[in-house]
Amino acid sequence: MQRLMSSARARQPGPDSLSRRTGPFPAPRLWLWSVGTVSALIVLSSCWSLALADPYPFPHPSPLGPDWRMQEDGANPPSYPLNPLQGWPFDQKGAGNSSREGNRARPGRDPAWGDGQLQGRANPRLKPKPKPDPEEALKKALVPPPDPVVQRQKLLAKLFDHLQAASDEEEARGLAQAIEETWLRSTSVTATLLMNRALAAIQAQHYPLAEDILDKTILLRPDWAEARNQRAKVRFLAGNFQGAMTDVDETLKLEPRHFDALTTMGIILEQTGFDSQALTVLRKALALYPHQPAVEAIVKKLTLSVEGRDI
Repeated sequence: MQRLMSSARARQPGPDSLSRRTGPFPAPRLWLWSVGTVSALIVLSSCWSLALADPYPFPHPSPLGPDWRMQEDGANPPSYPLNPLQGWPFDQKGAGNSSREGNRARPGRDPAWGDGQLQGRANPRLKPKPKPDPEEALKKALVPPPDPVVQRQKLLAKLFDHLQAASDEEEARGLAQAIEETWLRSTSVTATLLMNRALAAIQAQHYPLAEDILDKTILLRPDWAEARNQRAKVRFLAGNFQGAMTDVDETLKLEPRHFDALTTMGIILEQTGFDSQALTVLRKALALYPHQPAVEAIVKKLTLSVEGRDI
C-alpha cells in the first residue's frame, strides 16, 4: 500500500513541472488577443490618416486636378482642357498645374466659351435650331398624298424618253425591263398576288390555269392593262388568235405605248398572212423599243416581201 501511494505522489505534477510546461510567458490565448488588438489599431490609424491626407502631395497626375470633386457645381469652371488629348500626360507643359488660370491657358481650350462654361450658356459656334411653326406643320399634314397613278405616269414618261434615246441593245433591254416591272405593279394587293400566280403558271406552261387566274384578275381590276396583255400572250401560246387579238386591242386602249402588245399583234398578223399590217405594227413597236434584234429581223423579212428589193 505504501508503495502504491508513493508511486501516485510521484505521478502528480508539482509547481516546478507547471513552470516547465508554460514557461515564463502568460497563457497563449491572452498573448494572441493582445497582438491582434494592437495590429487592428495600427491598421485603423493608417487608414484614417490616408483618408484625411491628399494622396497626391506631388504635382497631381490627373488632368482633373486634386479639386475635381468641387467642379461638379456650376459656380466653378472646369480646371481641365476640353480636348482630352491635350494637357497632362500628352503634353507636359501643363502637368501639375491645377490652378484655374494655368488651366485656362492650356492648349485646346476654346476661348469662345469663356468663364461661362457649365453655367447654362450655349456654344456661340452652334446655331440654335429654329422652332417649327405649328401652322406650317399643320399645312404640311393636311396636304393630300400624291396620286400613285400620276406618279406612275411620270415615271413611265421618263423611262420611255430614255428608252427611245438608248444607244445599244443592253441599255435598251434594261430600260424595257424597268418599264415592264412598272406595268406589273398594281395598286391592289390581291391583283398583284393573282398576277404573280399567273406568271408562275405561264412559266410552267399551264396555260389553262394561267388564263383562269387572269380572268379573275381582270374582273378585279378591269383597268389594268398588263393583266389583259398577259392574257393575250397566254391565248396566243394556246393557239387562240382571235381571243389574243381582242386582249391586245383592249391593252392598247389602256396603254398605247405598250410595245409588248404591239409585238404580239405583229406576230399574229404575220402568221395569219397580213404582212403589210404586221410590218406597220412592228415598226411602231421598234419606234417605242429600239435595238430588238429578233423584231428587226422580222421587219427586214417583211420589208422584202411587202416592199420588194431596192433597185
